[in-house]
Amino acid sequence: ERPVRHAERLEGREKLGESMLLGLRLIGGFSPSAQMREAFRPQLERLLAAGLLSAAGAGLKLSAAGVFVANEVFREFVPPWEKP
Repeated sequence: ERPVRHAERLEGREKLGESMLLGLRLIGGFSPSAQMREAFRPQLERLLAAGLLSAAGAGLKLSAAGVFVANEVFREFVPPWEKP
């Protein structure tokens, strides 16, 4: 077993953003927590309005259009963040 050279501990908004990014990478999407939805409300509203995310019940996933620009969508959830 090799020693770990670098480890990063995420907290707060960065941790929530990482969870958003990982959940949206799943084909079926995921159900973000209320805390995630609140932390990224402006980004989610913008991405939904642009048709890059789709919502089904409590779940979110990349839309067909969002799949083609997935990295641009994911950038919304990792620092540095743009002002909403």
